[in-house]
Amino acid sequence: MARRKKLTLKSMKQEIITLVGGGFAFTAALVWKDAIMAWLGPVIESDGGVVPLTQTALVVSGVAIVSIYLMKRYL
Repeated sequence: MARRKKLTLKSMKQEIITLVGGGFAFTAALVWKDAIMAWLGPVIESDGGVVPLTQTALVVSGVAIVSIYLMKRYL
């Protein structure tokens, strides 16, 4: 029979960090997709243009990086 891993508080915290980090990465990827589409679009017809989308992508990426770093350091 296969042995089961013992579920510890440390392993639970690590799994939560991984899941939350994945969520942040996914969100950042979606924002970057919009920014890249705006840059590569043949005609920019959106309200704000490329600069606001790029700024948003940078901010979301920064928040994701800082959040993941802090979670790994303190949890």
